[in-house]
Amino acid sequence: TPTAAAELATPDRAELERSLAALAAGLRRQLALRLRTDRQLLAATRRRLVHPARALEQKLLRTDELSERLTAAMAATLGRLATAHRHQRALLARANPLPRLRTTAERLAAQEARAAASVAAGLDRRRRQVDALARALHAVSPLATLERGYAVVAAPDGSRWGKPLVAAATAEPGSQVTIHWADGSRSAHIDEAEPDAQ
Repeated sequence: TPTAAAELATPDRAELERSLAALAAGLRRQLALRLRTDRQLLAATRRRLVHPARALEQKLLRTDELSERLTAAMAATLGRLATAHRHQRALLARANPLPRLRTTAERLAAQEARAAASVAAGLDRRRRQVDALARALHAVSPLATLERGYAVVAAPDGSRWGKPLVAAATAEPGSQVTIHWADGSRSAHIDEAEPDAQ
């Protein structure tokens, strides 16, 4: 009969639902595997990255160390010069060579001036290096990127900024996100996805 023929030609609804459920389960497994792989890759990448602030901190520590060594060297030099000056004064006091005393005092003053100028130049050079490192750190800072007109879209995760969303596919329709600009942040609601405009 026509009814029997229609039943034979039409797939069973329960069988279709089972097929769809199997396909959905397979898709969820594939998505879970992909997500796990991506998370492992992200964790490995984070372990390899060195934060610019850490490099700057190491440079600052090295600068402090060099500054301390320079200060110690200056103090030692000045101590040696002071000792030599006292020795010369003692010799001159015994022989009363006034002209030689003036010459020695002038030479000591010149040496002290050169030592002080050397220390000041070294500290100024270190200061310029620190300033250059600070500028380099600012250039790679996410805030500097925002100041150039970009924005960061993040999903709430309990932190101040949230978890950055780096692809449109990660923004589920109906979800709430936060958009960060250089001068502030706004909450937004994700509507239906639009076709890719490539």
